[in-house]
Amino acid sequence: MNHFAQKLAQCFDLKRNWASLWTRPAARRYAHVDGLRAISILWVVAFHVVFVSGYFLPKDEFAALKSSKFLNPLLQGHLGVDIFFVISGFLIGHLLMSEWAKSKTIKVGRFYLRRAFRLLPAYYFAIFLATFVLGKNSENLWANLLYVNNYLPVADQFMAWTWSLAIEEQFYIFCPLLLLLVLNGGGRNRLSVLCLFLLSSFLISFATVYFHDFNLPAPLHPVLDQNSFFALFDTLYDKT
Repeated sequence: MNHFAQKLAQCFDLKRNWASLWTRPAARRYAHVDGLRAISILWVVAFHVVFVSGYFLPKDEFAALKSSKFLNPLLQGHLGVDIFFVISGFLIGHLLMSEWAKSKTIKVGRFYLRRAFRLLPAYYFAIFLATFVLGKNSENLWANLLYVNNYLPVADQFMAWTWSLAIEEQFYIFCPLLLLLVLNGGGRNRLSVLCLFLLSSFLISFATVYFHDFNLPAPLHPVLDQNSFFALFDTLYDKT
């Protein structure tokens, strides 16, 4: 219990956490990953600057802005989010596969506990504050607590910007289980399972777009086509 209390206290140790961010980076930190993270952050910030302008400009002016060869790349901010997801896959995959290389097993329960200590205190504290500051859709905060808020329509989500955190958490739940499935198989079976996962991801996306009759490329702003934008976002984009 003392060890549990110590770990819990470290989650809220501002001095220690500040030092790990700025003055004493971890010895195993990947500088190139930090560079990719910086690119993705700047890309997402730039995207939202252009995105928000769509609510203040006439529709035709914003459409012209969107078609600019200089600004259009900024509106592909979803690619910056993709970089975040790839970074998570790399870091978590490396962590789990390193454990497998040493012990030929993955302690899934310990992995879940470490993720919980790292993520839940700050996230739940933010939810607590948001219930008083925002209030909108607070009746749905249960979905945030369970990390399934991305399965509600974005208009009904509490703290709607946290849909990506739900996807991350769902990845953390399934990744070690899928890795155990793959790593416990033989070499040829591993490749077959990985190919099956990859093919399935394309087929699911294709079927979703086809059966919902989406026209691609999708509108990147509700001002341009509100129904199509939210239909695609709620059906495909923010799902696991």
